[in-house]
Amino acid sequence: MPVEYEYLYYFSGGASALVEAKITNLAADATPDRVYHWLYIAGAGVQKLQFKGMGERYGRHCREFAQGELSFDDAEAKLTLGDTAIELAAADPRAVPADLDALVRACLEQWV
Repeated sequence: MPVEYEYLYYFSGGASALVEAKITNLAADATPDRVYHWLYIAGAGVQKLQFKGMGERYGRHCREFAQGELSFDDAEAKLTLGDTAIELAAADPRAVPADLDALVRACLEQWV
């Protein structure tokens, strides 16, 4: 079955990007970890971030992952993976470039 999905968030900066994709053609009782996927893309490499929790601090959305954390607002995001802080700009999720979308699709099809 081909995977169907939509982007909920898209952040980009330089040669890297971060997206949250929601798979829309799974059974209604699918667990959240099968439905929602945070993917960090650097060059041609894609890393799936293991979601642990979410909240809000100082008016910014926060996500916690096994690999690090993300804080963001409508304009920008800061992703921290280990000791590395990555600054990204918020972008329209409908504007994910075709080459990035192809990488995401290939990964999602492996995981679903």
